[in-house]
Amino acid sequence: MKRNFLTLVFAGCLSAFAFNTSFAQTGVESEQQEKRWNKGDRKKGGHNMESLNLTDDQKAKVKAIRADYKVQAEKIKNTPLTADERKSQMKALHQSEKEKIKAILTPEQAQQMEANKEKKKERFKNKRNNRRSVS
Repeated sequence: MKRNFLTLVFAGCLSAFAFNTSFAQTGVESEQQEKRWNKGDRKKGGHNMESLNLTDDQKAKVKAIRADYKVQAEKIKNTPLTADERKSQMKALHQSEKEKIKAILTPEQAQQMEANKEKKKERFKNKRNNRRSVS
């Protein structure tokens, strides 16, 4: 009887500890997740279009292109394809989206977009090198 009681008390303490630990980790994870998604230079959808100073007409066209892209991407994701076929079709679709967006930009805006892309690549490269040097 005494043994069963001690086992029950021990199991209760252990489950209470596990319960508290899981809540503590959830709070940390959500805080890290929020930080990850709220970086200053990230814009909606991962595109950095705000620095391009688009006109209202250009914004509407970009919005329509992105909406069409989402529809096409869903179709590709929902069709039975091999992983390689799906990857190549998504890559072609993404390239098509980029070309359509670039077509509505002025030469200065296109140049700025390329400069933003290069900056992003450089930041990623530096971040990767920093991780390797720490490890």
